[in-house]
Amino acid sequence: MHHSVRGNGRWKADYYTAGYPSSRVHERIFCWEKFSVGCVPLLVDVENLRVLFIGGGRQARNKLANFVDQGAFIRIVSPSLNEDIKPYVDASRVQWICREYRPSDLRHMQLVMACTNDPKMNRRIIQDAAEEGILAGNISLEGPRNIQMMAYRRWESLIVSVSTQGQAPMISPWILQEIQSSLDSRWPRIISAMHRFRQYLAANFDSAEAQEIWKRLKTFPFHTWLTTVDDQNWNDVEWEKNLKLAFETWLE
Repeated sequence: MHHSVRGNGRWKADYYTAGYPSSRVHERIFCWEKFSVGCVPLLVDVENLRVLFIGGGRQARNKLANFVDQGAFIRIVSPSLNEDIKPYVDASRVQWICREYRPSDLRHMQLVMACTNDPKMNRRIIQDAAEEGILAGNISLEGPRNIQMMAYRRWESLIVSVSTQGQAPMISPWILQEIQSSLDSRWPRIISAMHRFRQYLAANFDSAEAQEIWKRLKTFPFHTWLTTVDDQNWNDVEWEKNLKLAFETWLE
């Protein structure tokens, strides 16, 4: 049976009771209010960040590589370990403690990921982390959590990310693929060239002048310019030279 739930004057998610009594739905399915309340997307430098994973199964495996590849210190506490995680342990890129979770495991950690297959245990981990002032994610559908990982793609200096705010994470990659297919593949070249032009401004103009120039460049017609250039064989130096020339002409 399909229901819509209202609480505290705000719509909660629609849900299917799937045979459960309606009085128990808050324990079961889609019972949180909109996850967007109070959330701000951030890029976090995780190099050397101390990250604790509780649980070593498939969900931990899916999230682990993002942290390991960016240089985080990873510790996993779990009585078992997914086969795909073991190579990280064998290479000393991940530390594995083979046992059940203890609250003392949170000591000196900066981020926690509750990845067990027991929602009650995940809830306990999040509550323990909150008491220690540690940000924590939770794979359990019903939460709680105070961080939410986003689907993302990286093209050199360009990162594009998508979040469904915890409501339908399985479709985030599809949405991201749709965005990716519509992006001009030259944006990373433009970003790199603009970064060097920004450095040029900082070295050759005082702060107020540089800020004024940068402000005016926000209206530069990138899409129009890209349709007029023959950039097929440009290297990084040529991208920088031609974009700088286009900027200077625009600013005259």
